Amino acid sequence: MPTPSIWLLTCVGVAHDLALLPHWLRHYLDLGIAPERIVVILNAAVEADPGLDRAREILAAHGATRPPEIWIAPYTSGTMWARRGAVQARICAPGDWVLNADVDEFHRWPEPVADCLARAADLGADCVQGVMIDRLAPGGVLAPVREAPHVLEQFPVRAEVAWSIGGASPVHGRGGTVKMMAARGRHLPHRGGHRPAMGSEVSYLYRYPLGSFREIDDPAFRFSVPTQVDHVHWTETLPARLETRLATPGVSPAGVEYGRRQLDHFGRNAGRIDLAQVALEEEVAPGTAAWPERLAELRRMGRRKPLTAPVHRLVDRLTGRRTQWLLATGRRILGAAEARR
Repeated sequence: MPTPSIWLLTCVGVAHDLALLPHWLRHYLDLGIAPERIVVILNAAVEADPGLDRAREILAAHGATRPPEIWIAPYTSGTMWARRGAVQARICAPGDWVLNADVDEFHRWPEPVADCLARAADLGADCVQGVMIDRLAPGGVLAPVREAPHVLEQFPVRAEVAWSIGGASPVHGRGGTVKMMAARGRHLPHRGGHRPAMGSEVSYLYRYPLGSFREIDDPAFRFSVPTQVDHVHWTETLPARLETRLATPGVSPAGVEYGRRQLDHFGRNAGRIDLAQVALEEEVAPGTAAWPERLAELRRMGRRKPLTAPVHRLVDRLTGRRTQWLLATGRRILGAAEARR
């Protein structure tokens, strides 16, 4: 199989992300990404932010020789993803493979990334998605990111948090719990980086978008998907980052909804993740089928054309109404029984 041409793109907010940046760089260099093919957008609210120079120093120390793109403005998700798409279109050839990974996202591939992308190409796929696996510090504490050990050792608990806390609403849902790990350069990322931009003719590795698989809500299924993104989101700086984002004009409705739900959870649980309210990998114990066999199984599942997002929302509403009806009926039965006593 020919070795694919691979780029890696990210955006780093120098106000909050610099503690993660060295870990992120080492992770992807260890995966085999060439340092000259790492493209970093540095975001700062003002040009005088000293974090810009510190970020340049970190990049140079890790051999990332390509000069970073500089974006001076308050952060909004929409603008950031538009900039990432523009940079990708300018730098990457249509047939190149592009990994898009936020600075808190650490890809977990089931085989060397070049081999996995070559395998995808042999199957006619040009987009690889993965599930988000949340990484937590012991006890669910929002801990600081230290220089050592490896950040995944600092946050060793693998869990499903985003769906447990965020749930679904009219403006966000299951699709937000998966990521587009890699795609050909011609497929620009949609806002959020969960899938390619609308209108793209995409061939997915699992035949259908992972966020539309009817099993995607099941933690055991999520932990069994071989392509994963370890998400070091739940750190000490998170509440301040969320407050800043919610106060910035241009924040998306989904960002407002999900951000507020996270802050509400911290407020109810002494500023930490309540591990009793999330699914832990060690409790789910997913199967460990070999990668080629699991890939074939998921591609067979993808032929079913799993539930689309509108159908998912309808099922959610009907399920919710059914639950409310059952609760109301139970209360009426209990009330009648009490009245007969």
